[in-house]
Amino acid sequence: MDTEAAESVLSRFLSANSNNKNKFHVQGWRWHTLSLIRDTNRLEKLALKLLSCSTTEHAEEVDFPEDAIESAAQHVIDFNMKGLHRIENELFFPWLKQRLQSTNPSGEDEDEVGEALVHVLNELERERDFVSKLGTAVREQSRVASSPSISPSKRLEVLSNIAQMSAALTSRTRGIMERQDAFLVPSVSILVPENEQKSFNNKVIRKLGIFDSRLHLVGMYDAVQETNDEGEKQLFEEVIPYIPRMMIPRWRKNLYLPQAGVLDSY
Repeated sequence: MDTEAAESVLSRFLSANSNNKNKFHVQGWRWHTLSLIRDTNRLEKLALKLLSCSTTEHAEEVDFPEDAIESAAQHVIDFNMKGLHRIENELFFPWLKQRLQSTNPSGEDEDEVGEALVHVLNELERERDFVSKLGTAVREQSRVASSPSISPSKRLEVLSNIAQMSAALTSRTRGIMERQDAFLVPSVSILVPENEQKSFNNKVIRKLGIFDSRLHLVGMYDAVQETNDEGEKQLFEEVIPYIPRMMIPRWRKNLYLPQAGVLDSY
C-alpha cells in the first residue's frame, strides 16, 4: 500500500464514522508537538538576531551571553525535541501500532484500515527520524557558534546554518502535526475507548516525571495561547486541571525562564 492509497482508505473510514462522538484524550502529545514548532521558530529568530548583531553596524544593539545560541538549542533540541521523541519512541507509537492493529473497524475492511494506519505511522516515524537528525545537526552547530575560539566569519556562517536548519525543523514538524491531526487523532478517537486513552495519557505523564512535566506544560500553554485558536485554548482549560493551570505563572518564572528565557531575546 502506498501513501496515496493509505490516505484514501483512512479518509473513507473517517468519513463513514464522521458522527462518532468519542473524544481524543492524548492532547498533551499534540501540544508537545505544537510547543516544539514554536520553539524551533523562536530558535530561528534568535539565530537571525545574533547574526544581525554580529555585523559591525549592529554590534552594540543587544548584549547577548556568549553561549546564548547553545543555551537556546540545548532547551529546544535536548529537552523539548528529545523529550517528545522519547515519548513517541518508547510509548506512543508502539501503543498506537499495537492498539490500532487490534481493532475491529466497521464500514471498511478491517485489515485494510489497519494496514493504512500502520503505513501512515511508519511514514511519520521516518519523517520524525529526519527531524531528529536535523536537530542533532543544529545542536552541533550551536556548540561551534558558542566556541570562544571561533572566528567572526565562521560564526556568521554557523549562525546562518542554525537559522536555516531551525526553519526546516519548524516546517517539517508542522507537516508532521498536520498529518497526525488529519489521520491519527480522529482514528484514535474512533477506535480506542476514551478510558484507555486516559489511562495511556497518565502513563505518559509518569514517564516524563514531575519536573519535566511542569516545564513542558508551560511551553504547551504558551504555544496554545499563540495559536489564537479559541477552541484550542478552551480545550486546554478543559483538559488541564485547575491547580496545574494556576501554577503555570510560577513554574514559568522559577523553572521555565531560567532554562528557556534566552529564546525570548530576539
